[in-house]
Amino acid sequence: NRSLFERGAPFGRPTVWLYGQHHSFHSMAHSRDNFAAFKKAGGRSRFHEFEMPPGRGHSLVGCPDLWSNPLDRYLSTLGASKP
Repeated sequence: NRSLFERGAPFGRPTVWLYGQHHSFHSMAHSRDNFAAFKKAGGRSRFHEFEMPPGRGHSLVGCPDLWSNPLDRYLSTLGASKP
């Protein structure tokens, strides 16, 4: 995984990373390590982690009340506006 994130770093535009605690596939430490590799390779991003119930971190997408504000802030940096 790490090499994929390193290869994505030259994209040149900011990105946003949204992660739920207690992910059933990847630990938060694993996700943070990938983020660190991305940043070290020159990637521009911000990492957000959200508290989720045990084993439910992969379901973060179903909890827009948690991530909508950080995503709106990210989109505003790109010049996007709310519909």
